Amino acid sequence: MKRSKYMKTYVAYKRLKELHQNKKTITYGELGGMIDTHYRQVGGIAGKIQDMFVAYNKRHGAQVPPLNALVVNKRTKRPGYGCNIEDPKEVLDFDYTMVFPEIERQNFLCINIRRIASV
Repeated sequence: MKRSKYMKTYVAYKRLKELHQNKKTITYGELGGMIDTHYRQVGGIAGKIQDMFVAYNKRHGAQVPPLNALVVNKRTKRPGYGCNIEDPKEVLDFDYTMVFPEIERQNFLCINIRRIASV
C-alpha cells in the first residue's frame, strides 16, 4: 500500500521520537527504507518535521531544537544542509517531555482520531 507524504511524515516523526528516547541517530537511507522513500527524498519529509518545530517555537517564543536533526548523512554523521542544527547531540540531550504532546496534537490529530475510530 502506497503511503501519502503525510503518513510518511507521521511514521518518520514517530521513528525519530523513538530514536531520541534511545539516544541514537539514523541515516537518510535507513529512514528512507522505513518509509518506502528514496534517501534523496527523505530531506523533504525531514523538512516537514523541522517546520513543525519552527511553528512550535513561534507559538511559544521557544528555542526547541527540531527532531529532524537526528537524520544524518551516512558519511559525515551530520544533519543535512537544510537542517538548522549542526550537531545531533543538541537534540539527543534535549528534554521534549512537554513538547511532543503539542506537536502531535497540532500536526497529527486526524491520524489519532482515525486510529481511535477504528478500535
